[in-house]
Amino acid sequence: MAGRIRAVAAVWLALSAPCLAIELTLAENRGESGSIGYVDVERIFKAHPATVRVKDELEKEITRREEQLTGKRQELYSLRAELEKLRRDRETLRKRADREEAETAARLAAEERARQLAAEADAKAVKQAAAAAAAVSSDSVAGAETVEETERDLAGAQALLDADQPAAPAEVAGSTAAVPAAQGAAVSTFTAARQTAAAAEPAAPQAVEPPMPPVAAVSAGDVAVSTRAERQPVPRSPSRGELEALEEKIADMEVQVLGKETSVEEFRQRAEKELLDYEQKRMQLILGNIYLVLRDVAISEGVSVVVDRKSILYGQNAVDLTDKLLDKLSGR
Repeated sequence: MAGRIRAVAAVWLALSAPCLAIELTLAENRGESGSIGYVDVERIFKAHPATVRVKDELEKEITRREEQLTGKRQELYSLRAELEKLRRDRETLRKRADREEAETAARLAAEERARQLAAEADAKAVKQAAAAAAAVSSDSVAGAETVEETERDLAGAQALLDADQPAAPAEVAGSTAAVPAAQGAAVSTFTAARQTAAAAEPAAPQAVEPPMPPVAAVSAGDVAVSTRAERQPVPRSPSRGELEALEEKIADMEVQVLGKETSVEEFRQRAEKELLDYEQKRMQLILGNIYLVLRDVAISEGVSVVVDRKSILYGQNAVDLTDKLLDKLSGR
């Protein structure tokens, strides 16, 4: 800002004087010669004691405004640095929250898979137990039928033996030796049939427990559906709450930075305008003082018109009033 103001001030000192060329009307002139005079306005401005004083005052004012602007900019830079740090912390916290939630999701998925595999294994075991129980029950029924058939056969054989016993005495006396042999054969046949039935009858039925119908109805599809129904969402990471709080803090900080930037820019523009106005007013006061002194010099020298030296294109016998004006301004 200072460089810009100083440049404007230099341009003002160099160009404002020619633009405000001093001219005295004929009505104000009491000279009789009616000649034309001129002055070197740029030289007069540079040598005028008030110009040096105004320049020094302007430099002090510019320095004061620069210090104020520098302080405001330092505050802005501090806010920006803090905002940048918060943004870096936010990125770090976001990555940590994402990592924690990903690890939690992987752990929950592994646990869910383990439960699913265990449920499928249990369902498979129940189906196998049910099939084994059904097979044992079928064998038991077949064995019972075999025993009943054998007992019926033995009962028929016993009936035949009983029918043979009431024979005639002669026949009994004649066949005394054959009866024991026939009875022994029948007993042997009955004993062999009983052993065959016992061998065919399974011994496991008393140890087999009846199957559980509700469990046997479970299938792998039912297990998968149940597992999906029990699936829970991934819990939020504790860092996620910290991240939300940090987001709010960053938003507030961004508002502060924007407000500070606007304040600094407004202060800079206002300072430039005030400095330019200050300089312009001081130059106008100097120009007014020069005008009054120049009028007295022109009247005393009998000059009716005074122009800037740089504005003369052609002229003869023009009077240079620059030195006399400087002597008058300096009090000599």
